[in-house]
Amino acid sequence: MKKFVSFLIACLLSLTCCAAFAQDDYPTAEEIQAYCDDLLQTALTLPQPAAEEAEDGGWAFDFGAFILYSEDQTLTPDSTVILAELVPGENNMKDMRGIGPGSTAQEALAAYPLDNPDLAGAYDEAVLYINGILPADVRAGSIVRSGSHILLIEHTVYTANGAEVQAASVLYTLDNNQVTAVQLIPATEAGMLEDARQEIVRLSEIQEHREYSVYRAEEPTPLAREDLSLGPIDFVSATEADLTAVLGSPDSDIWEEEEEGFLRTLQWEGVQAILRCDAQKQNPVLAYLQIYDDRLEGPRGMHMEDSMETVLALFPQEGEGDVLYGDGDNAPTGVINYGSEAVSVLYAAEVEEEQVLLKLDFVDDALWVITCMYL
Repeated sequence: MKKFVSFLIACLLSLTCCAAFAQDDYPTAEEIQAYCDDLLQTALTLPQPAAEEAEDGGWAFDFGAFILYSEDQTLTPDSTVILAELVPGENNMKDMRGIGPGSTAQEALAAYPLDNPDLAGAYDEAVLYINGILPADVRAGSIVRSGSHILLIEHTVYTANGAEVQAASVLYTLDNNQVTAVQLIPATEAGMLEDARQEIVRLSEIQEHREYSVYRAEEPTPLAREDLSLGPIDFVSATEADLTAVLGSPDSDIWEEEEEGFLRTLQWEGVQAILRCDAQKQNPVLAYLQIYDDRLEGPRGMHMEDSMETVLALFPQEGEGDVLYGDGDNAPTGVINYGSEAVSVLYAAEVEEEQVLLKLDFVDDALWVITCMYL
């Protein structure tokens, strides 16, 4: 039966027509509604699964490659689809923009307008575009992310009607740079205009954030001051408060006296930081920051277990032998050291007449440890 249903879906997919959209076409409530209507008609030609009560109300009908949610316990041509979800299956379906489970993040982004090609914004969120002003129709695209890893792409169309507004949305859930599910939500329920206005204001404020952007360069440049961040922690300017705001209270806090003052070592799971303090244990300066799990993203979007080839491609490779660029001794420069069990890649950048070293350790061709320190 399952093979028969999969065969039917494969056949019917070729009959489900999707309009051709240019990259600069903003989403419309009409295209989202039309796709859901077509999917309902497709579903009615298939063997009907048992209705399951949905957590958020209504009924779910699981057809394998897609799931329809309706307020009706039995699907009919007059049923209202309140949510359609495309999920991984034997025959992955595509939405009206040609995106479905298995599509890449780049393909999903390219299917809609992109007024923010660098994806500049906050570390956990960025706005792709905002088109229109209420009470006229407004279209907004945004992403939820963890650094360079996009977790969700959302496109919403707001249509105002007096003090109310209807919203139609397309949401792409991603994992490891691939779409894992597509949710299409037609404009079936009305909300308050003021709530929509506040959400658009919130997105507009995110547009002003420029503290994080995805590194994109056809010709990579040497390591620079602006690259010296591990996740949202800026190595050059971070304070103890900045560290604990991101990492929480440390698991251990050890003071060690040295000739010119004290070293304070803070330890979290997968992260170690060393602050250099004066003789009164004051004026701390972050001197060393090391991560050895994927809790924080490295400079230029690198992550633990990235291949050495992937990481090296983020920087120039114009030198000779073990020197990747520069003279091998003075910043800006990059060198590579081959050990018996690991490979270390070292990049140096000049920061306010000092040099900061970025040390990347690889084991079995996978990034294992990231360290920032003053030389």
